[in-house]
Amino acid sequence: MVAVRIDSLNFRYENEKPIIVNAYYNFASNSIYSISAPNGAGKTTLLRLVCKFLKPDSGAVTIDPALTIGYLPDRNGLYEELTIKENIKFRLALYKLSYPKQKAKIEPLLEKFSLTEHQNSQVKQLSLGMKNYRLFWRRAGGIRSPYHPER
Repeated sequence: MVAVRIDSLNFRYENEKPIIVNAYYNFASNSIYSISAPNGAGKTTLLRLVCKFLKPDSGAVTIDPALTIGYLPDRNGLYEELTIKENIKFRLALYKLSYPKQKAKIEPLLEKFSLTEHQNSQVKQLSLGMKNYRLFWRRAGGIRSPYHPER
């Protein structure tokens, strides 16, 4: 069974040369894959496209709805001076959620990932492992790509 299908995928950053050109690949379920290539070859861009963090110029990435993809980039994308709770509020505001909807989502996220006791800690005070954990919950906890907010 195919878990991820990449079909005629093309992508370029604005005013840049193409990074992904006519890519095709099927990733089977129950398998582990490694992507290796030289720096600048498009590995991170491909993963961002698969995770729906970027929108392709053309082509498609189809993901089995039962599949969960974990992705941990080099940079955590959290604001060091803000607290965990403030980072969540900021991300939710990017999706133009009303204040009541933001408020309704914050506490369940903190509870779901056992972060309630750390909610007022500044990110810069946290260990790298805790920052990565927060990155994971930010990605997995319902704060999604603007291209596919339902995922």
